[in-house]
Amino acid sequence: MTEEPGRRTGEGGTAAEVARIQRVYADRVPLAALYAEDAPDQRLRTAERTQRLAEGLARRALGPGTRMLEVGCGTGRELARLRDMGWDERHLHGVDLLPDRVQDARALLPGADVREGDATRLPWPDGHFAWVGQWTMLSSVLDDALRIRILSEIWRVLAPGGWLVSYDMRRVRPDRPLRPWTSAMLREALPQATEIEGVRLSLLPPLARRVARWRALHDALAAVPCLQGHELVWARKVA
Repeated sequence: MTEEPGRRTGEGGTAAEVARIQRVYADRVPLAALYAEDAPDQRLRTAERTQRLAEGLARRALGPGTRMLEVGCGTGRELARLRDMGWDERHLHGVDLLPDRVQDARALLPGADVREGDATRLPWPDGHFAWVGQWTMLSSVLDDALRIRILSEIWRVLAPGGWLVSYDMRRVRPDRPLRPWTSAMLREALPQATEIEGVRLSLLPPLARRVARWRALHDALAAVPCLQGHELVWARKVA
């Protein structure tokens, strides 16, 4: 891994890292208002991300009817957006660590296949999905060994010719339990991946919260590369 020193652990340490991630997400509950769907900055960020995702899917012929998996699906909001874009719920799959989030996702998407578990042991066969997505999940993983295991599992269940789609933070605050996840880091972690393409987007969240009420100002700042806090990355598995 590059850009940020990580912790490297063995099998036992990886289990401890999974437990740490569970605690971190539980501690975020009091901060739920910051991530509310109806917050002005979240609406703008979601709209931009969804548009870029839709464009990328269309360019790669990954339309409704293709089977996909979201790793770290949370309450199912991103899967629901795919449903709203035309996906049949039967083609949508998700996995998450936290049982309460899994319950929420199942309630939101009763026809989807949403399972509780960690991403180092995905309960699907090899080559099962046309594409696998992760949205701000890998940045929550501080341990290099766990990141590699998650990526290995994603690669295993991805069909030959399929795509890994990652939207994550390229910059993080030093006081947060997070690490960046970028196209450069993906290239190092998955040297077998091809056609890796990264696009920067999303105004840095602290700034976005301040200016979201002024759409023109928000959009002008969001076009400045050094103020773009996330990256949408595509990587293909060789057929």
